[in-house]
Amino acid sequence: LERQGANIVAVAIRDRPEDVARFLAQYGNPFSRIGGDDISSIQLEIGSSGVPETFVIDGRGVIRYQHIGDIRPEHVPVIMEELRKAGAA
Repeated sequence: LERQGANIVAVAIRDRPEDVARFLAQYGNPFSRIGGDDISSIQLEIGSSGVPETFVIDGRGVIRYQHIGDIRPEHVPVIMEELRKAGAA
């Protein structure tokens, strides 16, 4: 997604900073920002069913698409199309 120009913002849910840093060191960091959600308040507010989960959010902050689970190569075209439809790509 990042290689195709998507701006990816993450929320680390109940993760310790050192665990996030270790994960990013191992797998790379495609995120423009990473916020923390130590008590799952963001997760509950947006109706997240669990992690990993991806949301396409338009310029007004409205969730336009939700992808549950990991992102595999075959999901990228669908998510990029949803970004385009939301005016976010």
